[in-house]
Amino acid sequence: MQKLLTGWGIWLETCEIQDVKIASRSLFANLQMEFREKSRQDAEKISADTNNVMRQEELVRSNEFSKITAESQTKASIFAAEQRLQVQKQEATLYEQRLKIEKKKAEAENLKKIRDEEMKIELAKKRIQLNGDNEVFRIKQNTAQEG
Repeated sequence: MQKLLTGWGIWLETCEIQDVKIASRSLFANLQMEFREKSRQDAEKISADTNNVMRQEELVRSNEFSKITAESQTKASIFAAEQRLQVQKQEATLYEQRLKIEKKKAEAENLKKIRDEEMKIELAKKRIQLNGDNEVFRIKQNTAQEG
């Protein structure tokens, strides 16, 4: 451009281009390709980063939900086990009470049998004594009648 101005007494310091028209579509597309590719890559990176953040947040929520679910199931299992233990304790107490009652019944039956046996023995002794007394009485009567 300086060649055009030679002889005019003008010195060209800067040249400002205000409007450019590119007549070839393929040249314009090629000039824009780097910018478009960079924009596409930036957009894909932002999209991938956003997806990663969303997946991480979903994993955190999923882990928290799993943890809460596991804790709830553990608490429910513990509660059920405690309830079963309480029922077993009550059943054991009832069983012990039944055993005590059955033992007392058996002791009472044994005592009754012993008393019945003692009464039978006492009755037998009295019969024997009565029979002996009757025999003695008959012998005395027979001797009194003979004599």
